[in-house]
Amino acid sequence: MSSSNSSGTSSKVPPVEISNLRRKLNALYEWAWKAAPQPADGKAASGDQRLAGLLGVTPQNIPIWVNGNADLRSPEMLPARHLRPLCEDIFGIPQEIFTGPLQGFQIWLHRNRHVPPLTWRAFAALAAGHPGFHLRHRELPADFLGDRMGIAFAPDEDEDSLPGYRLGDHISIEIDLTSTTDWASRAVSDSGIGLVLLAQDREKTECLCPSARQQMLPGRLQTARTCLPLLPENTPPDKWPRITAPVGRQALYAILSERPLAADGEFHRALVAGVALDEGLLDRYVRWMKQGPLGEWQMFRYRYAVR
Repeated sequence: MSSSNSSGTSSKVPPVEISNLRRKLNALYEWAWKAAPQPADGKAASGDQRLAGLLGVTPQNIPIWVNGNADLRSPEMLPARHLRPLCEDIFGIPQEIFTGPLQGFQIWLHRNRHVPPLTWRAFAALAAGHPGFHLRHRELPADFLGDRMGIAFAPDEDEDSLPGYRLGDHISIEIDLTSTTDWASRAVSDSGIGLVLLAQDREKTECLCPSARQQMLPGRLQTARTCLPLLPENTPPDKWPRITAPVGRQALYAILSERPLAADGEFHRALVAGVALDEGLLDRYVRWMKQGPLGEWQMFRYRYAVR
């Protein structure tokens, strides 16, 4: 079973020098997030913390990008792999404006109202985790505890650590909505809820559900807790799906909706085709979902790493 999200790290690309980086970041936080609703616990994250979470880095690294450090990293240097997601997926600002002169950057912000980007990459970057949505080892390796306590995989110094899995590990996908009462109550109703389950690695994005395979769901979830694929709990561990290549950072996305996709619709047909999904199709899918044809919807993400 191929899994998910990722920023694969191939060859090293030099960082991008951005003058007035701190002033530009603070201005973006104010421009894009000043009207964001406060969290229920009243503990709002700082702009740096929020940006770090969306980029998948530790918050301590953003001041290093701004100020440099004793390890000879120059100030005002942004790792190149973060430039496109920061500009296009998170803030919706042209890269040339962000990297250009401060005055032109400020004029652009003044003339343009913030509009959240309506692309698959943008929605994926903003997807939250859910405590009941994760992978589960079906058979624990002998060094499992130490392997998981070390937890993971951070091939670049500023990347946050992720739960680690190894090629060949037997796993299942766990979805437990009981901590999310609205979705749990809808799931156990007569009509159930819609479920789209996507897996993304550095090479492709594919659909695991809806699926024509009997061991996966056809796109309707009618229980608050499930384990995919649909195999008996007493199935031997070696009969469950395995983690497969490529290695690197990956992710699963669970998209819940009040109503499932219609089986004769364009997106359902594309999702069950069993081929890698075109990004243009995914862009159209999230824009269509944003219009509300399936009622309320929400996307959750589980990030992990394969080595």
